[in-house]
Amino acid sequence: MSDPTITVPVDLTNPGQFFACCGLLELASRIDEHALGWFDGSKYCLSTFAEGFLDKFFSCTVDVDTSYQSAGTDDDEEERKSQAMSTIPIEGASFQ
Repeated sequence: MSDPTITVPVDLTNPGQFFACCGLLELASRIDEHALGWFDGSKYCLSTFAEGFLDKFFSCTVDVDTSYQSAGTDDDEEERKSQAMSTIPIEGASFQ
């Protein structure tokens, strides 16, 4: 097996973390059809050959539907958008 591009610590007894790893592989395979994902002990490994995979991955924008929230000022809307686009670090993850 090739060296992983990304490793993420994972608790395989947690279904949410398992399915999150499946989602990472799904996203990687949309950029690189040869992407591989596997579990190695308590970590999830992802290997991709796509040039700039992480740049493409982290440059994606996400639209958040806030229509269910109560009406607020334009300043409140900008604050919510800013918070939605914040980067959340993955503790213990390594990127090569």
